[in-house]
Amino acid sequence: MMPVTPFDPSTGKYIGMESAPGKEAKITLATINSQEDDYLKCYFNSNYQEVYVAKPRALRRSLFDGLTVDGVSYVYSNAYTRVASADGEDDETQLITPSYYDGEQIIIFHHDTGLTVTLGLIVWGDLNTAARAWAVSS
Repeated sequence: MMPVTPFDPSTGKYIGMESAPGKEAKITLATINSQEDDYLKCYFNSNYQEVYVAKPRALRRSLFDGLTVDGVSYVYSNAYTRVASADGEDDETQLITPSYYDGEQIIIFHHDTGLTVTLGLIVWGDLNTAARAWAVSS
């Protein structure tokens, strides 16, 4: 039986675990340096080279800030806090949980994230093995 590799729902394909000679691995470890609205500034654990890693789509500020989705309006105050509002309901402050933190190791995968910054297209994404999501702040 062949080993099963992680599945990438954005492409509908399985992610390769090996890299071709001279090519970067398709999945690897990185350490977080800081958090931006849509991505994380990290470095590869293998060579300490800086790399930008896209957050999962549901956690990106640019896709939801100031928009109303299914009757819920979202307004962000920073990269990890937002207020969700719906007619007839109390406003709800939400945080990314568990939170990202500097020095944390994450598993990242190589793919077209569709996210562009001043340096170009971000080609690494957070595999989100910590199952981060928005949750109501207490």
